[in-house]
Amino acid sequence: MKLIRIITLTISLLAFTLVQAQSEYLVKANLEYDNGGYDEAAIKYKVAYKKEKEIETKAMILYRTGECYKFAHRYSEADEYFKKSITAKYHKQDPIVFFSYGESLLEQGKYDEAIVQFNKYKDNGGDGSIAARSTAEAEAAALNIEESDSRYEVALMAALCSPYYDYSPVLSSKKGDELVISSSRPASYGGDSDPITGEDFADLYVSKRDKKGKWDMPKVLNNTVNTSSHEGAASFTKKRDIMYFTRCEVSDNDRFGCDIFWAKKQGKNYATPNLIPIRAEGDDSTTVGHPFISSDSKFMLFASNMPGGFGGKDLYYITYDKRADAWGAPVNLGSEINTPENEMFPFIRADGGLYFSSNGHIGMGDYDMFKADANGEMAWSEVSNLQYPINSSSDDFSLIFEKDDDKGYFTSNRPGGKGMDDIYSFKMPPLEFMLNAVVYNAKTGEPIPGAKVVINGTDNSSFDLGADGNGGVELNDGELKEETTYTLISVWMDL
Repeated sequence: MKLIRIITLTISLLAFTLVQAQSEYLVKANLEYDNGGYDEAAIKYKVAYKKEKEIETKAMILYRTGECYKFAHRYSEADEYFKKSITAKYHKQDPIVFFSYGESLLEQGKYDEAIVQFNKYKDNGGDGSIAARSTAEAEAAALNIEESDSRYEVALMAALCSPYYDYSPVLSSKKGDELVISSSRPASYGGDSDPITGEDFADLYVSKRDKKGKWDMPKVLNNTVNTSSHEGAASFTKKRDIMYFTRCEVSDNDRFGCDIFWAKKQGKNYATPNLIPIRAEGDDSTTVGHPFISSDSKFMLFASNMPGGFGGKDLYYITYDKRADAWGAPVNLGSEINTPENEMFPFIRADGGLYFSSNGHIGMGDYDMFKADANGEMAWSEVSNLQYPINSSSDDFSLIFEKDDDKGYFTSNRPGGKGMDDIYSFKMPPLEFMLNAVVYNAKTGEPIPGAKVVINGTDNSSFDLGADGNGGVELNDGELKEETTYTLISVWMDL
């Protein structure tokens, strides 16, 4: 009996060791997932799936793998794993799989399919209010595209884009002929891969536009600014002599939060950057980034998940004290702008309007771009969606305007680009007006061939027109201008 007990105990210990060894794969995958390392987590989940025997656990692993691909914006792969997870009946454990699948479909502009999944989430015990909000978002997005009255024209800036992440364009010269962008293309100084995306860590690049309007291939900035860690999302002073940018320190795949640095321009290069101490020293869980410096350099807006906000990442500002040569304490922009989700990439236009990206305000997909009207110094209200085609069902963010013109640049991962994130231009085309009229006899109603018509505009323009054989006159070659009133002076006939 004693021998049997020893053998039984040995077998039990062996079995426990095997189960424990198998679970270690899942533990590592979950740890990477919780830390936001979605690319690495997906790889580890696939290994854990092969080692796992429990059907319910395998279903959960499939769901988590789909989530990893969704967060990495690889939506077709995310859809594949969500479907597999549903087939494995993970929704019996948690209906969230339907909701996540719906979010992925929404990002791809598949609004009707997304609504089906949101309803399945609700019908299987999910939060009805969350399902209703997402359904409303999908319906609003579809309606936005169908009924959008936006006149903006959008175009991919292919010369600035690569198969990798290219984002956050910012004008870096007074003439507006230089753009600094963030990119994870292989030329970056960061040799390691980002565990979130699987791409190289991002660096700052510059592209120049020639006299014909052609942008050249972006070139990486000097290594005083770029390091083996993440650099990106820059902003420049009005004189373009100082650059503010985000740096997320990484060492041996350990992440230490993000900070804002500034560097003075020295010729074509930049001096050694200086830290702006906003988050508490040693606080590695807080991120501070996406700076925007006001035209007078008095205020800086940024995004942060620091404690005390409304949830996720909020927009804040700090004020520069010239006498103390220091920045003041962060001030939250308030609930009119910030939501329980994320608000990022602030930009203030010359008219004082605030532009930013959010996945908390009702939009067309995950991140959309919004405008808030100025309501005093560093105060805004009346948040509105920028509509299609500026926004899409995909992530749209980091919009800037070029000088005071109604044109600029932004970032999107919408279909039709070259890589994961791409840079787009937008512009408001001029309105084209045309005049088509018929000169006729007021008594008889008959047209008057050859009638003479003089039209004067408040811009001092004047047109002498002669009616054709049917009494018709027209102006349609760009002669009529916006914000101009035209008056009919006289109509007569040569007798």
